[in-house]
Amino acid sequence: MVYKTDVTLPIVALAVIGSQSAIAEPRSELSSAENPCEHPNIIGVSKTLFNLKAPEDEDSPAIGDITRTENEVFGPDGRRLRVEWRDADGAVSLAFMELYDDSDLPYGAFYVESGELNPNLEKFEWSKDDRVKTITYSKPDGEITGRSKVFLDADRREIERRYGLKDDDTFSSSDTIQYLGKNEVSYTWSRADGSRSSTVVYDIQEMDTFGNWTRREVSRNGVETQREVRTLTYSSSVCAQNMK
Repeated sequence: MVYKTDVTLPIVALAVIGSQSAIAEPRSELSSAENPCEHPNIIGVSKTLFNLKAPEDEDSPAIGDITRTENEVFGPDGRRLRVEWRDADGAVSLAFMELYDDSDLPYGAFYVESGELNPNLEKFEWSKDDRVKTITYSKPDGEITGRSKVFLDADRREIERRYGLKDDDTFSSSDTIQYLGKNEVSYTWSRADGSRSSTVVYDIQEMDTFGNWTRREVSRNGVETQREVRTLTYSSSVCAQNMK
């Protein structure tokens, strides 16, 4: 049986590194547990992003306009299989698919952004404790275009991303991620030389029965920029019966 949690208004973060793209691991939030009624399997996530910034010009979205929709599809084992972004006009701007072998962790991915015909590739290398992921980006012809590194905490939540990686200690910029209690997450991006930084805060305002957020406000450097609203689709016959 499949059922949804909906909100009254009509998430996987994408980090853009030059022309490369990397979608954050969803495992910290979208996961299963021993008790399926506490954390049932999620098979789909649909998210809509609304603009909250005053328009800068006539071509900018008005306050309240939809700027993008995002859809994620998961397999019955909890593995994320596909991510698709569409712009306000409905055109696909990103299609991203993760690759798996016998391991629970993906070994790579390929993605196509708007205007591209051939997929770009990502290769993942995991540390022995599965808490550090090194990503190598390459073009369809095999040319390597960059590397980044992702650090996870004991709960498999991202706590740091390093971009433009030259070696383990040399990189061009990074994201530092803080989980400020149950309802707030902060991302601080900064150049490695300290010349520039920016902080994005996600304020979770509504959650569903299983503790996954369904509505949050996003601000950058203290200014509200967008609202994110999402619907999660679960698959669990036991939990579905308990929710009747």
